[in-house]
Amino acid sequence: METRRAEFAGSWYPGRRTDCLRAIEELERSALSCPDVGGKAVGGIVPHAGWYYS
Repeated sequence: METRRAEFAGSWYPGRRTDCLRAIEELERSALSCPDVGGKAVGGIVPHAGWYYS
C-alpha cells in the first residue's frame, strides 16, 4: 500500500501528528457512541473535504 503525501496538512486537517491525535481523542470523547474495538485502532475514515468542514 502506498502512503500519500499530506498535501493539505494544516489547512483541511491538523498539520502535526500530535494535533491529529489530540483532535481524534476529542472526537472520541464527544462521540455519542464509540464502541470498544478491543485493541489499538490503526486507521480511520474521515471525510474527503477535511475534518473541519464536515
